[in-house]
Amino acid sequence: MFKERLIILVLVLTVFITSAVIFLPVKNKNKLEEKVFWINKTHTSKKFDWIFVGDSRIYRGISPAAINEIIPDISILNFGYSSGSIGPYMLNESEKKLDMQSPNKTVIIGVTPYSLTPKAALNEDYMQEKNRKREEIIDARYFGKIKQVFAPTSIYDLFSEMINKIKPEKKSNEVIYYQEYKENGWVASWKSIDDPEDALGSYKIAFNDNKVSDTILTGFIAYVKKWVSEGITVYGFRPPTTKKMVQIEDSLSGYRESFIRTAFEKAGGFWILVENGKYRSYDGSHLRKDAAIQLSKDIAIFIQQHKHKGN
Repeated sequence: MFKERLIILVLVLTVFITSAVIFLPVKNKNKLEEKVFWINKTHTSKKFDWIFVGDSRIYRGISPAAINEIIPDISILNFGYSSGSIGPYMLNESEKKLDMQSPNKTVIIGVTPYSLTPKAALNEDYMQEKNRKREEIIDARYFGKIKQVFAPTSIYDLFSEMINKIKPEKKSNEVIYYQEYKENGWVASWKSIDDPEDALGSYKIAFNDNKVSDTILTGFIAYVKKWVSEGITVYGFRPPTTKKMVQIEDSLSGYRESFIRTAFEKAGGFWILVENGKYRSYDGSHLRKDAAIQLSKDIAIFIQQHKHKGN
């Protein structure tokens, strides 16, 4: 009896492993999820009450769901993109997602030094998504979720997950990067071990021959003025990072926050003062998931109180 059971067990395991190997050639599950996320975010036909615009500090740093915990019954899209610009082109693209008939139409802009530079104005990540082939867009939007369910998983990942569940106390010095893709445009992210200085070096290089552009800044302020004249409420803020990152950006980029804030407010926008260093960053640039949720709630509270006061 024991031998028969052992033989059956060996056969079952053989079939399982063989099947996994056969289905491995491989659309990586995480890559597929990422692709579907960006295509849906870029090509959604829905209109929203609130739009958040900016670069990766926005798309990793603002949770619409957390805002809805404070202010329910409004629809929100996180329209941030990696290395994204807040120049006229991207502001115009974000306006296409805004419900112009909404009594709550609001745009909140994450103003970072890099987002006002010529390299950011190329909007390479956004353009990659916008210019995808039509069949790719249709496939992702209508069949993406189904494909994710049936996407193959490697044997290594499968058994690693099982082992981690069995021995959750086991620790490793390996740094693991986590990302969760949300339908509202937010990517919750964190690392198993924070390194608040990890991104500092890349930002020192990022501003070589790439300073804040007066032309882009002028176009940005003009767009704020245009929106306000159309009855759109506009808020701006500098997404928080670390004190060391702010020192690097302010010294190398040509960013003058007091000047930008004054121009923004003269155009009719409302500036949100966010305490830098209050929110935990895992790499010196982006906020951890829990910090992003807290920032989102803090911004929601500010806007709620501001609107309650009647602007």
